[in-house]
Amino acid sequence: MLNTGWMKEEKLVKMRNLPEGYVFGMGNPLLDILVDADDYMYERYELQKDNAILAEEKHMEIYEEIQKRKDAKYVAGGATLNTVKMIQWILQKPFVCSYVGCIGSDLPGKYIKNDCRGLDVLTDFQITTKPLKTGKVAILISENLRSMVTYLGAACDLSLAHIEQPHVWSLVEKAQVYYIAGFVINTCYEGMLKVAKHSLENGKLFCFNLSAAFLPQFNTKEVNEMISYSGVVIGNESEAAAFGDAHSLTDKTIHAAARYIADLPFVDGKKRKRLVIVTQGKDPIIYTDSTDPTVHQYVVEQLKDEEMVDTNGAGDSFAAGFIADYIRGKPMITSLQSGVRAAAYIIRRSGFSLGSRESSAFKINL
Repeated sequence: MLNTGWMKEEKLVKMRNLPEGYVFGMGNPLLDILVDADDYMYERYELQKDNAILAEEKHMEIYEEIQKRKDAKYVAGGATLNTVKMIQWILQKPFVCSYVGCIGSDLPGKYIKNDCRGLDVLTDFQITTKPLKTGKVAILISENLRSMVTYLGAACDLSLAHIEQPHVWSLVEKAQVYYIAGFVINTCYEGMLKVAKHSLENGKLFCFNLSAAFLPQFNTKEVNEMISYSGVVIGNESEAAAFGDAHSLTDKTIHAAARYIADLPFVDGKKRKRLVIVTQGKDPIIYTDSTDPTVHQYVVEQLKDEEMVDTNGAGDSFAAGFIADYIRGKPMITSLQSGVRAAAYIIRRSGFSLGSRESSAFKINL
């Protein structure tokens, strides 16, 4: 039988009213800029449709160009921030979530701060003193295909020194749940590790997202170390497969990768529960935990083709919906349902945009 609770019953009673700063996230804040693009724009910047790349020097002018467009749409993004924002949006209690990242002293940075403020997310941004601009993602849309060009910029400058400042570390100490996407491994690994250590040493819940297949492939040591602190690990099928390959698993199934991740030891050698969830798009979700020998499947309700507008951010939103229920002691199936529902909400929209919570069709499990 799958153990669905991560904390003792006496703690669950206190969760009926989540306190301020209960969920903490740390990540790479980016401003998503969405525009419709013609073939000429793809050709000029040597881009492919339905692709995602890091910006090179030849791409840098694209940001200035699209920001001049009157039809440009701006959304504060970045993997961890997407999830934290949506958890806050789902729970609807002011300042349940806090977030730390690094931005530049510029208009995109102000937009990200204002967007978080509008959602009642507590933030403590580091403002880089280097000649770096706030990170941005140019999202070119053509025939419902997205081409994303990412400039990390100031996001790479997040420092351990900032995280250790008393006013920032107090957010870490106040939290009981932590969510950090794997992308932070390549921007502020020291800070990520310190937060994870605090979580484990104080009996809190650390949630880690594999985020991209290249991370378990090329940052195997760091990914393994983060898993050794994590009570929840989330990823998709390509990330799980890459993890299996990096560990030379003879069984190439997603089930085997999930089982292996769940059974990895915690850093202190103590027996604890670790829940592993692997999404597979339209295919069933794979999940298990270290207390359960069975690897389970959860069948995902299908969206119609005409309902699918933008699948970018589906993984971030699934994590938000799942965590929002899971940390309130909801049953596993109920939490998975909320994750799928949150992903479906975002897939039906262009960009990771959160509309009015009151007028949306999104339902929360109270």
